[in-house]
Amino acid sequence: MLKEVSVPGVHRYLFANYYEDLTQLTQGATIWNPEVIGMNIADIETNSIKTIINVEYYKAEAALGESAKYAIINYFTPINLEGFVTEELQLWKPWFENNMKNKRIKQKNWAVGTKIYPSGNHSGSYAITRDGFDNLSDAMEALSYQPISNSIYSSIMKKSKMNEYVPNGFDKRVIYELIKRVD
Repeated sequence: MLKEVSVPGVHRYLFANYYEDLTQLTQGATIWNPEVIGMNIADIETNSIKTIINVEYYKAEAALGESAKYAIINYFTPINLEGFVTEELQLWKPWFENNMKNKRIKQKNWAVGTKIYPSGNHSGSYAITRDGFDNLSDAMEALSYQPISNSIYSSIMKKSKMNEYVPNGFDKRVIYELIKRVD
């Protein structure tokens, strides 16, 4: 469970559930069957205390690193999804892995995912990356402007074709605070 870092008094939560495969995902709701868990539906009903704004399903294409307190979710709408994912896996993943391992960056984890559902031209972003940090100031620093010539990213940006795959850049970038993790 993650809480969006946003305007004080406004609370938006993200529940991220991880499944081994799509079969596990599609059969996952059966654990909430009141008969299976021996409870009455009235005892476990939560619809009266929440408003669900959106439900989306993503496939993790790759992930690395350790758990972190804050996550920046970067939303994208690539015009070339295959090029985007291929570059993330072949260029960015090794770069993050090396720089996290050698502690040249404050980032603790990284992941890339592609949207499964909903899909189509009006369904919003259909690729994401996640950048994890131990504290809010490190996450905010990652979002702040830095001239590319003075950035740790300058060498990798010369190899990147991301401006071709995602010519409009990020759709949005949102910071979430990890509230609870259950493995």
